Amino acid sequence: MFGLLVYIGFKSLETLDASVCIVVVYLYPVIVVVASSLLGHRTAPAMWVSLVMVMGGIVLTVPELFTGVGAVDTRGMVLAIVQAFIFAAYMIITSRIIPAHADGTVTAAWTVLGALLALVPMVVVDGLVVPDTRRLVVEVSLFALVPTVISTACFFRAMRRVAPGVVAMIMSLEIALAILWSVFFLGERPRGVQYVGAG
Repeated sequence: MFGLLVYIGFKSLETLDASVCIVVVYLYPVIVVVASSLLGHRTAPAMWVSLVMVMGGIVLTVPELFTGVGAVDTRGMVLAIVQAFIFAAYMIITSRIIPAHADGTVTAAWTVLGALLALVPMVVVDGLVVPDTRRLVVEVSLFALVPTVISTACFFRAMRRVAPGVVAMIMSLEIALAILWSVFFLGERPRGVQYVGAG
């Protein structure tokens, strides 16, 4: 599921504007909380309020949604929705099948290996693009290490201690952090409404 989730995410970005993709994919906290409730997990009223705040904040971080993003590709939109549902299912299933005493780092290692094996047939069909400069090799390596290996290990460690709905909402901090990193590392100037949304 993890490999498919990543693959579908990149495929949706090929045809869908990133701002729209962010909002659609980040529906997964809603799906996780609603599905968990339907599966018998008691959801406190404060959780529903938090969920509304998180989703409102996500929408505010993408002001392009209000000014227009051009044509919205149907295929990209469907893929982003599918990715949101797969990620929500992935979180719920993980919370139910991984033992509470399982080591998060070991679980992450097996998950990343499984994702690699799942993606091999796709590489055979689509081909493999090898980075051709040192800079690209460094960028791809950092991409593999930080948002894949380290974040997956942290994810599984969190899932041992925190309910999936709470983890899903906390993970939406990625958007706020991406705004801050774009300021510090890329020199971008977000709009005021984006800071409000991130907050």
